[in-house]
Amino acid sequence: AASDVYKRQGSNYTLSVTAGAVDTYEWFKVGTATSLGSSSSLTLTNLTATNAGSYFVKLNPLTGCAAGKNSDTVRIGVDAPIAFTTNLSATTQNFCVGQNMSLSVAVSGTGPFTYSWKEGTTNVGTSQNSYAKTTTAGAFTYNVQVASASGACPSVTSNTANVQVNNAPSNVTISGFN
Repeated sequence: AASDVYKRQGSNYTLSVTAGAVDTYEWFKVGTATSLGSSSSLTLTNLTATNAGSYFVKLNPLTGCAAGKNSDTVRIGVDAPIAFTTNLSATTQNFCVGQNMSLSVAVSGTGPFTYSWKEGTTNVGTSQNSYAKTTTAGAFTYNVQVASASGACPSVTSNTANVQVNNAPSNVTISGFN
């Protein structure tokens, strides 16, 4: 059966096979006729998008034995690293109680992505690149951790957004008139 492997762009990956009574090995990428190697392992270095695809090895038995056999395929996905294209601002943002607050980020890399929003150390939202709420009084910090669904690339954490929510002035009285 075929299996899937996801690796980070720029990393190395080694495919290997264990087989008895084999005379030669020939590694191939599905869709190409050129042999990529002739040992029991194939190392792909500095992976790029061109390395993505399915690979198999043709096992040629010792002379006089049965015909050669192809292995199952391994599909390699190559994920680009996650990077913020729009990050949270570290400048304090001010709101009045009851206002709607919205924070958002944008990332590049190979998705889909998961988003885990935190208010301080408490998880408050997931799975979206934005977080919104109606504000209550206080000082708050927010950040978001972004991960790729494949897990091939390390997750990244945004800048910390500082939010200050103030009570609106009430009963304004002007004095000093005669």
